[in-house]
Amino acid sequence: MKAFCNLEKPVPWLESVLDGERNQLMYDALRFALDKYQLRYREVPIRFRTEFVLRKAPYDGFCISYHSVGDSRHVWRVKETPVPYFYSFDRLGFSAWSEVSQFPERFFAAIDAVPFFEAKLFVESLSQYLRKNNLSKYAQNEETSLNLPDDFIFFPLQVRNDIVFQFCHIDPLKVVRFLASRAKKNGQFLIIKRHPLCKSKRVTVLLSWLIKTNPFVIVSDASINQLIPKCSKVVVANSWVGFEALIHQKQVLSFAKSEYSIASNNFTSLKDLEQMLQIENYNNVFAIKYVFYFLNKLCFDARDPATIERFLNLVLLCLENDFWCEKKLIDCYRDSL
Repeated sequence: MKAFCNLEKPVPWLESVLDGERNQLMYDALRFALDKYQLRYREVPIRFRTEFVLRKAPYDGFCISYHSVGDSRHVWRVKETPVPYFYSFDRLGFSAWSEVSQFPERFFAAIDAVPFFEAKLFVESLSQYLRKNNLSKYAQNEETSLNLPDDFIFFPLQVRNDIVFQFCHIDPLKVVRFLASRAKKNGQFLIIKRHPLCKSKRVTVLLSWLIKTNPFVIVSDASINQLIPKCSKVVVANSWVGFEALIHQKQVLSFAKSEYSIASNNFTSLKDLEQMLQIENYNNVFAIKYVFYFLNKLCFDARDPATIERFLNLVLLCLENDFWCEKKLIDCYRDSL
């Protein structure tokens, strides 16, 4: 008897006006792959705010869960990335819950083994594609005639009720105030982009005050595909914008765990941040390799059935051998990808 799959159907994401079309393509591609392998499956509708609800695999199969976290045997987690049509496929979840975030040591060797020339060509091509088409997770401003300063630090804010906010080592608004004070002192501009869905009154008050009192602070709604390439460094908590900055080969200074913590410069205090901001020579070799590895090995492209089938083969291999948290699984997982 072939394995059975509980396939979660992310109804709100499929109906989203922001990215429903690409999510529908992803979901249809998963169903197509299961049909191709002649695997029986049951669609399980889910709603928002169910990230921490316990998922269990059926006794004779596995589960493909959307936008969830946890460590349940033979439950695999899917999550959208900021790169259109790319979705992560992880045993544990996303952001700081992802396997590459919780256990980065399992991935260092594989990332180091990525050919740098191949990775650099891929990253540069992707960067050009995103900039040319002005693509990101959310729709970006199309204005192109921006008068940006020659030297600035870019800080993209997140919504304060995002569940990944809990992983911040420092309150982001405290970091904003520090960077604003530093900008005024050093004469280096700070450009802040507010999250398009942010409605926090606290954020509104702080940004309004900074604009009025600090000539070196700019709050912009310009496209990140314009802001990132022109900035000197990106300071971020764990927003996906940090990963996009790695795509554009910028140094990322992060104060919260995420999928890309392994490739960013991480700090837990403002003193550490100040020291990192003074570093001029940035070696981005590992970061370039990581972007290539993450998108090509830890994600699938909803437009490419072969990338989905690669993960499905891994799922079935783990199920057949009943691997999950054993060392054999880790070796199998790494070798298969």
